[in-house]
Amino acid sequence: MKNLSELFENRFFLMDIGVTQSVNLNGEAVEVGRYAAFSPNKGQKGHQAVEVSNDYRYLCEKYHIGADCVCVLNGEGML
Repeated sequence: MKNLSELFENRFFLMDIGVTQSVNLNGEAVEVGRYAAFSPNKGQKGHQAVEVSNDYRYLCEKYHIGADCVCVLNGEGML
């Protein structure tokens, strides 16, 4: 089975975790986006998260991510 870095080698991809998350920061709830854009690491293997947002269209347009490069997580893994 391939991992995400192998599947999207040298390409940006978008991870959809399915729900908007929040974290507690200094006693205050802070919203973390539902979608994360990942960029290939330059000169190395793997990817790194470059931006998180609740705006799917914005991330896809900004990073030129097509529908074939979107991973959707469900309770059992990716779809």
